Amino acid sequence: MRPGWACRPHAHPLPTFTSGARIVIPNQTYVSPTERRRRFRARLKTGRTIWVPGVYDGLSARLAEQAGAEAIILAGFAVSASLLGEADAEIYTMTEVRSILRHMVNVTTVPVMADGDNGFGNALSVIRTVQEYEAAGATSITIEDQAAPKRCPMIIARPALVPFAEAVGKIKAAVDARRDPETVIVARTDSLDLNEAIDRACAYVEAGADVIKPIWDDIDSLEKSRKLLQACQRPLSISIVEYIEEKFTIEQMEEVAAIATVPVGPITAVAKTLQQTFDTILQKKYLSRSDIARMPVKDFKKVIGFEQIEAYERQYLPPE
Repeated sequence: MRPGWACRPHAHPLPTFTSGARIVIPNQTYVSPTERRRRFRARLKTGRTIWVPGVYDGLSARLAEQAGAEAIILAGFAVSASLLGEADAEIYTMTEVRSILRHMVNVTTVPVMADGDNGFGNALSVIRTVQEYEAAGATSITIEDQAAPKRCPMIIARPALVPFAEAVGKIKAAVDARRDPETVIVARTDSLDLNEAIDRACAYVEAGADVIKPIWDDIDSLEKSRKLLQACQRPLSISIVEYIEEKFTIEQMEEVAAIATVPVGPITAVAKTLQQTFDTILQKKYLSRSDIARMPVKDFKKVIGFEQIEAYERQYLPPE
């Protein structure tokens, strides 16, 4: 306070606030992004497959953790479908994904894997993508070698890839861009040719990638993964989609996958339930006249943290 100055008396009495420790979500403690990254790396070293469900917003992230997920993944397919209602053709922006990622990190304590697509441009764009995702709390960031605009393998049979040297440069840029050395860089190759995939994966490893993510779509996927794993000597991340479940056992997938992500299943299940729910509302009006499974409102309030909000109100709002 400057000499000669004095505080004026308050026109109104100050409210009395309840003292107490920092309030957190019930049964949940804060875990920093760096600590999540350390835990994720330590878990990878155990050699046991990490099964990672795909999420797309704060609610799905909460529910996945509450179900016991060790980690969750924000996948581009689900983002495009849920946020835009559009097919995965990279028509969303990096900042839109970053915003969703930040919400997920804020309401969870588990590692959050993030899909960085092709970095949303060249190596310079990769640098910004990695640093923005990292600042938002991502545990791992996946950068792929598809040409822009990227196309989901579920949409196009053979996506175009950027040239070899450019792809390696983008992975090197991702590795060098991270400010936290614990951040995990996942290098994805969409090459369907085994020899090319091995060449690219080994070069990505040499550039500093921590995990390799191949994308296969044929009956030889398992054998290709075995050969790729042997060649690159890095953990593999495998996306579990319908054709994988139809052709290979869980044991076979766990043989090659250090990380088994399920990016599409959760949102397609939600879409089916929503479709049935809306049909019922329009046809029968009352949902109670259907057999659609619903969470009681009192339970849903707990899921989304009403207890925390009420605690905040008691702590910080003046009594009425």
